[in-house]
Amino acid sequence: MVYYVEILRLLRTQDDTVKILCKDYNNNN
Repeated sequence: MVYYVEILRLLRTQDDTVKILCKDYNNNN
């Protein structure tokens, strides 16, 4: 169960990173 929570947390962090990168990308163009 702990692993599951960790994976969810990692996925969420990754998703946030992608959003930030997309935002950056849009701002640069």
